[in-house]
Order: sequence, then C-alpha cells, then structure tokens
Amino acid sequence: MTTEWTEPRHGEYQSRRGGRVLHVCSGSTDHFCYSDGEYLGTEQTMSAARQRCLNNERGEYVMEPTTTEQAWSELRPKPKAWEWEQVDKHNWRGPVQAEEKLPPRIRRMDDRTWACYRDSRYLGSEATLELAQKRCQINEISQRNSVIRLWEQTHPGELPPALQMTDEERAEHWRRYPPVRANPARAGVPRTAARAGLEAEGGVSKAGRPKVAGRARSDPESVPQGVLRVKTGALIPKKPGSSAHGRWSVLWAHDGKTVSEYAKAGGNLTTLANAVEKKLVSVEEN
Repeated sequence: MTTEWTEPRHGEYQSRRGGRVLHVCSGSTDHFCYSDGEYLGTEQTMSAARQRCLNNERGEYVMEPTTTEQAWSELRPKPKAWEWEQVDKHNWRGPVQAEEKLPPRIRRMDDRTWACYRDSRYLGSEATLELAQKRCQINEISQRNSVIRLWEQTHPGELPPALQMTDEERAEHWRRYPPVRANPARAGVPRTAARAGLEAEGGVSKAGRPKVAGRARSDPESVPQGVLRVKTGALIPKKPGSSAHGRWSVLWAHDGKTVSEYAKAGGNLTTLANAVEKKLVSVEEN
C-alpha cells in the first residue's frame, strides 16, 4: 500500500497510517522520526526515516524522558489525590494550594490532549485526564513532548496551550514574574536609543524630563474609573519578549476588568494611557 507524504512546513513531512500520525523532521544530515509524537530515532536517509515511521520501530539509542507515572511514583511522601471540579465542557479546577492565588486547571484540548496549568505556569500536556491531574500535583514541567507535538500536528493554525491561559492566570503570571528591565548602558545600547524607547512608551520627553499626559500618567485616581475594553482583533504593538510587550500583555489580560483591578495587579498606567491614545483600548463607565 502506497503511503502519501505531505510537507506542511519546510523540512517537515507528515503522513498517516492506521490512525497514527507519522512525522519526519529533516536536519542538515539527519532525519528525525516520530509516530504519534513519540520519537523513534534518527536515520541518514529520508526513505529509511519514512520506513521507520511506517514500521513504528524504535532505534537502539532513543532518550527516554521521565514519564508522569514515574514522577508520580517517586513522590515522597505520597500525596492524596485531589478533588477536581468540572467547571465547563473543557475545563477542570483543583483546590487552591498554600501560597498560591489561583486553582490548578486542566483544559481538554481534544480527546487525547489535556493541558495542565498551575500557579500561572503551563506544565505541559498529557494524554488522559488522570495523567493531567497527576502532572498538576507533581507541579513540574513535563519532560515529555509527544502529546503536545501530536496536538500541534493535528491542529495546525491554533494557539498552543501555553498561550491559552485565562485572564486571571496571565495577570498572576506577570505579577509573580514581572518583565526584567534591561540596562541599556550595560548592554552596550547608546543612551539615545534607550531614550527613544522610553519616549515611544511615553516615559520621558525629548528634554529628558518625565513626560506626563495630564495626571493619568502617574495618578491612578486621575485615570477614568471604568471597565477596560481592548479593541476587537487588536494586537499588542510591541516586540514579543520585550519588557514593553510584557507591560502591554498585562493590559490585554485585563480586557473586561476595571481600571482599579488593572492597577492593583501592577498594571502600568502609562501603558494604559498610551493604549487609549492609540485607540487600541477604551475605558467604559461602570
């Protein structure tokens, strides 16, 4: 039987056989083989790589990451299983743990992908709800990526689970892990470039003095006290990974929340004022 292979992305080849998703990722000289997301080994030729996938055979030297079951069995003392509440069709919620503000959460992505979140962190995805519950109690990022690799291959174009946090989880994440402000002088960035960046964010004027658009830049009481509304389809106008993008992400995470809630979560009022000026965000009266 002839098996057809497609190339959804450059250097990556995919096929199906008996319900399994076969995947080959080509490097400079090696071809990495996967079956349903499980790594089978490496071959030197494409034909051999495809045949290994079709045969579903593992090579002699394949790294075995620690499974969730193994990590669970090694926990000491052995924890009691939590009571989980099904919130809706896709989400389950566990009990809030000491020194944590949000409950652990499991999101059903599809029948064989269960994304795990705890303490505003994405811990990975598991193949069953039971394993996902154990992963949340282990509270460590999974070493295995076969589940999420398979999900990404069968759901092209969808946001990965790591980006599907709730607004509350995003706000808590940025509260616990605020963006680190780089020191331009130490990084070898000219002061003029650093100043230009601050001016773009509304931090200083060209004369080097604090730039204030009314009192809204520094006084929470002067900001319109209402509900934040992010413009439908609006994207954050900052480079991903930058400190500015982090500040704007907090604002985007408070869509539908009040200005007061945004400020209490560490939201930057300068960022809010800039977003309103750019007509990306509005403040509606309660």
